[in-house]
Amino acid sequence: MSCDRFRSLADILPNLVFEADARGANLWASAGWERYSGLTAQQMAERGWYQTVHPEDLAAAQAQWTQRIAAGVEFSSRRRIRRRDGQWRWHLVHVVPRHDAAGTLVGWVGSATDVDEMVRAEQALAEQEQRARFLLGLSEGLRDLANPQEQMDAATAALGAQLAVAQVGYGEIDGSPACITVHRDWNDGRIPSVVGTWRLPDFGPAYLDDIEAGRTVAIPDVARDPRTSAPEVVAAYAGIHTRSILDVPLVKHGRLVALLFIHHPEPRQWTPTDIALAEQVCERLWAAVERARAERARDASEAHLSAVLDALPVGVAITDAQGRTLRDNAALRALWGMPPNADRWAQYGDWVGWHADTGQRIQAHEGGLARSLLHGEVVRGELVQCQPFDGGPRRFLLNNTAPVLDAQGRFLGGVAVVIDVTAQRAAEMEREKLLAAETLARERIEQLQGLTATLSAARTPQQVAMATLQAGVRSIGASQGSVYRLIDGARAGDTAELLAAVGYDEAVVRAWRRIPADLATPAGDAMAQRRPVVIGSGAELVARYPGLSELVETSNYRGTATFPLLLSAALNAPGGREAAVLGFVSFDFDHDHAVSEAELGYLGTLAQLCAQALERARMYEAEHAARAQVESMLAAISDAFFALDRDWRFTYVNDRALAVTGSTREEVLGHVVWDAFPDIVGTVFEHLYRHAMTQGVPVAFEAFYPRLGVWMEVRVYPGPQGLGVYFQDVTARREAEERLRASEDLLRAIFEAAPVGLAFAEAPDGRIVKANRQLESILGHPVLEGHGVQDYGDYTAFHPDGRRVQAREHVLARALAGEERPEMELLYHRPDGRQAWVRAVATPLRHGSGTVTGALMVLDDIDQQRRASEALQERTQQLAQARLRLDMALTAGRMGVWDWIVPTGEAYWNRQMYELLGLPVREDGAGQGEVFNAMVHPEDRPAYDQKLARALSDGSIFEMEFRLLRLDGQLRWVLGRGQAMLDEDGQVLRMAGVSLDITAQKTAQLALARALQDKDLLLYEVHHRVKNNLQVINSLLSLQLRSVTDPQGRRAIEEAAARVGVMARLHQELYRSDRHGMLDLAHWLRRLALDTLRLLDGDRRIALDFEADAGLLLGADQVVPLSLAVSELLTNAVKYAFPPGRTGTVRLRVHRHAQELRVLVADDGVGLPADFDLEASSGLGMRIIHALVRQIDARLQVLERRAGAAFCLDMPLPAPAAG
Repeated sequence: MSCDRFRSLADILPNLVFEADARGANLWASAGWERYSGLTAQQMAERGWYQTVHPEDLAAAQAQWTQRIAAGVEFSSRRRIRRRDGQWRWHLVHVVPRHDAAGTLVGWVGSATDVDEMVRAEQALAEQEQRARFLLGLSEGLRDLANPQEQMDAATAALGAQLAVAQVGYGEIDGSPACITVHRDWNDGRIPSVVGTWRLPDFGPAYLDDIEAGRTVAIPDVARDPRTSAPEVVAAYAGIHTRSILDVPLVKHGRLVALLFIHHPEPRQWTPTDIALAEQVCERLWAAVERARAERARDASEAHLSAVLDALPVGVAITDAQGRTLRDNAALRALWGMPPNADRWAQYGDWVGWHADTGQRIQAHEGGLARSLLHGEVVRGELVQCQPFDGGPRRFLLNNTAPVLDAQGRFLGGVAVVIDVTAQRAAEMEREKLLAAETLARERIEQLQGLTATLSAARTPQQVAMATLQAGVRSIGASQGSVYRLIDGARAGDTAELLAAVGYDEAVVRAWRRIPADLATPAGDAMAQRRPVVIGSGAELVARYPGLSELVETSNYRGTATFPLLLSAALNAPGGREAAVLGFVSFDFDHDHAVSEAELGYLGTLAQLCAQALERARMYEAEHAARAQVESMLAAISDAFFALDRDWRFTYVNDRALAVTGSTREEVLGHVVWDAFPDIVGTVFEHLYRHAMTQGVPVAFEAFYPRLGVWMEVRVYPGPQGLGVYFQDVTARREAEERLRASEDLLRAIFEAAPVGLAFAEAPDGRIVKANRQLESILGHPVLEGHGVQDYGDYTAFHPDGRRVQAREHVLARALAGEERPEMELLYHRPDGRQAWVRAVATPLRHGSGTVTGALMVLDDIDQQRRASEALQERTQQLAQARLRLDMALTAGRMGVWDWIVPTGEAYWNRQMYELLGLPVREDGAGQGEVFNAMVHPEDRPAYDQKLARALSDGSIFEMEFRLLRLDGQLRWVLGRGQAMLDEDGQVLRMAGVSLDITAQKTAQLALARALQDKDLLLYEVHHRVKNNLQVINSLLSLQLRSVTDPQGRRAIEEAAARVGVMARLHQELYRSDRHGMLDLAHWLRRLALDTLRLLDGDRRIALDFEADAGLLLGADQVVPLSLAVSELLTNAVKYAFPPGRTGTVRLRVHRHAQELRVLVADDGVGLPADFDLEASSGLGMRIIHALVRQIDARLQVLERRAGAAFCLDMPLPAPAAG
């Protein structure tokens, strides 16, 4: 191509083209340079183009020129070039070297293409990615910090480094007028610290208006901006060396709460990116600080709750809804011996416990806490017995459990309060034992009373003995029994005679009817020693009395309780004589039996009664009256009783009194009370006994008796003969009262330690009689003294809507009026000016008859919860705004959103969907899938139904362009995308997606298709005419050939004709192609090779071996130079590789390698000359080949072969078209 033609083409190109000499001096610039920069070609000559390059890029451009000129290779770079309006725009400058035929560098050709939008888009994207990385790193860093001040320090330091400014600070705003308090700021040393409190009005009214309105203040120069140009404001900023500011206010809940300020000592133009970054940092910092403060408050609350729980003397456990232990206290762990944490209620069966009433093991679902979790049951006072995990002694626990519900009544978990009542239970069991003992004693007293009556009625010693044996054997479960009496009265050598026997064999009775009194037997020892002999086993019996071993073996004699029958139970009778031994009574066992103390006492009494009865049998008539009197007194008196004469001597003591005091009748009867019981001298007993005697008035009192360790209730009645004293053991009652006082103390401690405010009011006036410290802490003042229901309005509480709470509206007033559990949330105004949200709940306290006796109020501080809820509401509003913005974006994009419930046919459409379908908009978004399907154009309906059925069957994505025929007759092109959602069985549940109105795009596509068709017709005409012209040229060359006789001239004309023929056939292929100027390379090069061989190889000595990849398409700008180059290589192979008479093969290979095309032309002829140099070859054909190769940016090389020659041509392929 000639230089003028090249420059003419360059002048009309949008690219800026230039030429330079080998030194890099500008020789020529296309007309586009003058149009773009306003500089003429003369002004651009030599180094004149320097003035078009941005000063910041000039040095690099000069250095690159110098380096590339020395290397002689092509290069590309990006530079900013000044447009004639003064704007600097980025260009891609590409420069390639020009070489002569000898390969010498003769100059440079280059172009500059405007890529300013692409570069700025890349810069904007890089800035956006950098900002996103910065914000992500900042958020992660703030999340790891728990201290709000440390979060402020980290955020300000990071922002200062990111923006390369001198100072960044964060202050919180409060008060009226508004003041900002800065605890710490970040700076690089160029600006002094501004730590302190500053009045915002001092910065000027215009500045304050922007800040209070929540508008970011970005001032490049405070001395020039009208908002800060007041002299005093300028002077203030000058005092801290500040010229430019970027202040970001933060408004929350309609109140200015914080300010992020950025100061710089020089004027600075703040970019939108700087402002957006500062605003995002401010929002994230505030959110992080609020979250940290909320977490610290929560931790403090948790710590307080833990302290309260650990301080409680009762066990407490809190679980979640599944029964997993969330919290327990030290008392619970001590009760259960460090129990393991349970993950769910089913593990409660690992806690070993029994029902106290039945003794059955408690299963997991039967426990009080499990019932609260599973059924919502409230359990109060359930008594259970447990086995601690540490193996300690079993305990009796009183369980109280309840479900935990939130304010909306949703189930959250459960709570259990466990009270150790082991001591109380032991006391109750001991009391039960005492009651049982008392009952047994009463029964035995009754038996003794019956026996006494029987003995009183007995007239003979045998009747007395038999009655005694029957009473004793039956009462203690003995096997046998016998009563003997001494015939002559306890003298040496006396004989004991059997009066009665029970349970013995007749042979034994006969053998032992009379026995020596001093025989070595239990009976002999009992009479000799005047005390009972008790043996509990056969082994002990044989050990003590070997002579009885045969009897033990033959008659199952295993134990005995033998008592002497003494006339008096005392060792010494009155007057100093020993008590007379009347005989003995023996109760024997055929099994080992340990006789209890109670049994001993009972049998001793039997023996005593038997002895007395035996004596009375001989003196029945004399003692009949006395016995009747005693029986009458015993029948009449149930409590312990004794009588004193006026000399303080005992005249009577009943058995109950003897049992309580642990004395015998002989030890007290006839004795002075101060002698029999010297330990009561000087005590309340003596004082009140003497008071009753001297004053003649009854006395009743309770006192502790140390000797027995019991509390006595005593009633003293004076009379003419002395005093009658009734008393009973009331220790169990006193202990129960003590436990009651302890329970009251425990309740009082819980009342004061509770984390909520508590108050009791009495009915009916509503006067608050008790309140804990937490209530006063929440209210900020003590309970108002003497205030009743009518004065409840003095408490400054307000409804959520701002109305003041009236006296009768207070929950205490409503509970006192009988309302069950009134509840309300209030805003309380404290005396210190603070306002706090509280939740008040009250419940009436009723008497057993149902009458309201008072009310209990629980006041909970919910200020933080309420404010968190308000923050959540604000977030909800933000989400609603985001949804509004989404709807606006969908409207702008003409994108309809739909959700189709396939089984029912119901659908949801957004506003854009209604507008797309031409239907009236419904607020509820309700639609019908069949209405949409019916609008699909009939020609598109089969394909639409097929794709829709496939998407519904396998859940794949549905995507299709189709037409909608609306009810108003309009036609709309729609791009529909959606996806079905299937259930576990593969059944369709619903299908959701979007429909985009692409009518405008489709209209444009149709217009483009028509334009392309017109272009194809034009190209067809161009290629057709070029082909005709080339054929005319070829015909002219053929005519000229007829007149040329010189062989060299004929050869030149034939080669020219061949080249023209190649061009003609190429244009013929182009206008025949239906691919818009693209050629199928494999088809075309094969035809080219065959035509070349047919024209040059007339005698058909040379064969063609052709191979190519399918689907290779090239445009005319590449296929023309490539075709000419291949034709030249094929021509050279035919002309030089095969001398006359030699046959052979020419191989042509066309393959794709990555983004390059490789063409191989080889032959098996005579080969290249030994001195052949591809670069130095001066033949016309090779020069043409080199020029063509450079035109298409290809590389040509010679491959080494053992025979023939091979040329390889590699050229870059154009990038595939996007889309």
